Amino acid sequence: MKPPRKSSGFILLAAIALLPLVSIGIGLLTRYTHFLIEQTQYRTLQAEARNLAFSAHTWVCLHKQELLAAPPQQTWTLEPDSIPSAQGCCRITRLSGQTHAVPVELEAVAQIGRRKYTFRQLLILTR
Repeated sequence: MKPPRKSSGFILLAAIALLPLVSIGIGLLTRYTHFLIEQTQYRTLQAEARNLAFSAHTWVCLHKQELLAAPPQQTWTLEPDSIPSAQGCCRITRLSGQTHAVPVELEAVAQIGRRKYTFRQLLILTR
């Protein structure tokens, strides 16, 4: 008969010592994941605002004569029917300018919850 082995408990001590290291690693990964989520939402807002501005640019090209005939400081508001991930609107303002070149300002605003991103663009319309 063999004598019983003495167990030193080394594996148990190693496992207990690794628990704090694993929890620190999980905490760091969680913090990094939250940072990535915030950056993704911010980039999505930027893209939505740019898409709104380009849609407004197309609208301006289609309604050029109406914009040229409008009085200065008149504003049009475009609200798209479907933006997949954000709420938004676009304001088009005819600024006062000369008769041969009319400046038009596009302001696109995209919003998700409390986060908001604004994209502004200045266009010069010629007759």
